[in-house]
Amino acid sequence: MSTKSGFSILKTVLICVAAVVIFFVGSLLFVLAPKLYYMKSEYVTADVIRATDRFVSSHPGEWPHSWHDIGEEDLSSYTDMRFDLTTQEIMSNKLLIYTAIQPKCHRYRTYPHARAQLDNLYDKIATGRSQQ
Repeated sequence: MSTKSGFSILKTVLICVAAVVIFFVGSLLFVLAPKLYYMKSEYVTADVIRATDRFVSSHPGEWPHSWHDIGEEDLSSYTDMRFDLTTQEIMSNKLLIYTAIQPKCHRYRTYPHARAQLDNLYDKIATGRSQQ
């Protein structure tokens, strides 16, 4: 076997190995990218819930009408926030609090404390409404 054909075989093997590695990394990114996006979305949403909690605490009986009200930039690429609601609507249907602030994927996969945070927010709204 000549040196030239040996290099040719080595080059072919390296190209095949590189193709397999690129395919594996690409597949891994394809699978993980949405999960990482959803994870970021959930943690951004957790911050929005906390900011809304601060707003409701300092403005009893009110629900924010914009991102500006809660002191946040527009985070709508990560979080769906229902600015059209009122505290009266939320108090008449507790389930609304769970859809009022939610990540883009509309469910929490990696942030287990969301329900407790939303329950606490609901309680603050109820307390604020009773103080009026």
